[in-house]
Amino acid sequence: MAIDRSNANHEQAVSFPGDGSRGLLTFLTVSSLAGFCLLAWWLFSIKVEIASDDAYYFSRALTRFSILDYSPHFPGYPAFVALGRLSLQIWSDPVSALINMTVLASLALPIVAAAIAWRWTGSPLASIVCFALVLAQPILPLVALSGLSDSVGMLFLLCFFAALPDTEKARKHDVSSLVWCLIAGIALGVSGAARPSYGVILIGAFLPVALWSLRSAAAVVCGVLVVGIPAMLVLISLEGWNYLHEGWRFFNGHMFEWGNTVFAGSERSGWTDFLSSNPAFAAITLLYLVLVGYCLTLGEFDRRQVSLPVAILVAVIWTIFFQNPENLRHLLPLLTLSAVLIAVRLHRATGVVSASITLIFLSVALVLPFFTTAISVRAPLAGVIDTINAIEEDVVVLAHRDVSFLRSHLDRARVYDLAFPANADAALAASNAAVVSITTQQAGACVEELFFAGRVFGEPGLWICTTRATQGLR
Repeated sequence: MAIDRSNANHEQAVSFPGDGSRGLLTFLTVSSLAGFCLLAWWLFSIKVEIASDDAYYFSRALTRFSILDYSPHFPGYPAFVALGRLSLQIWSDPVSALINMTVLASLALPIVAAAIAWRWTGSPLASIVCFALVLAQPILPLVALSGLSDSVGMLFLLCFFAALPDTEKARKHDVSSLVWCLIAGIALGVSGAARPSYGVILIGAFLPVALWSLRSAAAVVCGVLVVGIPAMLVLISLEGWNYLHEGWRFFNGHMFEWGNTVFAGSERSGWTDFLSSNPAFAAITLLYLVLVGYCLTLGEFDRRQVSLPVAILVAVIWTIFFQNPENLRHLLPLLTLSAVLIAVRLHRATGVVSASITLIFLSVALVLPFFTTAISVRAPLAGVIDTINAIEEDVVVLAHRDVSFLRSHLDRARVYDLAFPANADAALAASNAAVVSITTQQAGACVEELFFAGRVFGEPGLWICTTRATQGLR
């Protein structure tokens, strides 16, 4: 991967293969805008519901912030919570404020991605292909409805790329370029404060900037500190030194116990296991990576563009070794940044345009079946709770996920976390109540079982399995 050291202004329009084809550009523009409007209508039509414990913790944080009380969990996500509280001024209900904020942030991703392509290439075709690629990625509805910080963190990371100045101006230390670097740094800081687990990806995006201009890097760092220092002061002032103790407990648990990382033991199901059970999505992900690899061979890079492949490489390593393969939303940085890189390299080879359009259609085809069902289907966790609450007898519930939300919303049931099997065994031995197990995979030896499908692609369904007869399960 060579770096372009010329003095050419890459913000000027470049002649792209296919730019002269008004028919292709018009078709992509109209279909992409129609798809955007349809997706927005669809997402806002789906009932607002909590889908996980983490989203439940965030909803509590909008009214009472306490990391030690899991409102939210460590490390606190201060920027995400702050934006959620602003959203609460529009939607008075914390759950609605949370979900609608992540929906809006997700819908903003293709817009900002298209802005990056335009600033870096000046090509309408690159911009609309970038918009369509990010819009069509299969996990975007999942991220939007999750109520988690992925979309906001990704949005501000894209804002960082969009704000990076032209390398010509940065090299001359033009005042306006330093201001843009400061803005980029603020966006980077907000991204980290909204989604701290993106930290290593943010560092990967920043390092190339530090190599091509120390003054620009200093301006970016100042922007990061403008956000980072107040955020850390607020967290320490609220939680004291217990914040650090909770941080160690959370890190140890995520890495070695319940985080399902490569360090969590031999029983872990890896990304290869998950992708092999989802061949269509695996093929799309592989096509993204192949296109990225091909784009890296297509001539020189503008210096600021180098940040993209570095960030993608870091995202791949981080995701494989440190993220839970049960949560597809962890692939958002990889897919989104890959889409931007592919779009800004369109001018290097006509084949990239055709491959990008193929990728868009494959992604849409994977998600399209959910459009007819998601509006009428409840979140799996909500369906489970309604079903168990309808049981007329005493119930013991065994679950390995979303335990806090289950405990707060199940009226008569006693909920036990399967992460602590001894407690569950003792409770079962001392009780004749009906036993209901909640799992993401079908279990054997059930008296009765029900399945609640996910609303969108990538949202895991939940199985209810009873091992003692109950009344009113169906």
